[in-house]
Amino acid sequence: MMIDTLKDESQLSMLIPLIEMFEEETEVSLSQNLIEVSNSLQGDIYLTIFGGDENAIKGYLCGYFSSRTSFMITQLFSSTPELTEELFNYLQTHLRSQGVTSLLGHTKRDVRVFRKFGFEISHYLLIKRLEG
Repeated sequence: MMIDTLKDESQLSMLIPLIEMFEEETEVSLSQNLIEVSNSLQGDIYLTIFGGDENAIKGYLCGYFSSRTSFMITQLFSSTPELTEELFNYLQTHLRSQGVTSLLGHTKRDVRVFRKFGFEISHYLLIKRLEG
């Protein structure tokens, strides 16, 4: 399994099908997700990590540095639990080397799933749709 950070536009074009699948799963707009991932090519605030084999990219993780010591995961899509774990482990190693001490994220899934990655519940995000 190959894991790497997004460095050029040719890699970005290979990620677009996965970003589209993430959009369908989360109902977050494709344009917002694509902007976040492409921002990884513009500077040091956003970071995208991807993984797969020689033939195809099969998963990615994207987020941003909310401070010098905190990183917020905003997107995570993977074809297998094993790849998800590899992406997450690569991210942690990369962030530790940069002095990051807090990893943040949000999910639509049951948060108990993420305890195996060391996450704990800190806050709840409440949403009320105002319609009509």
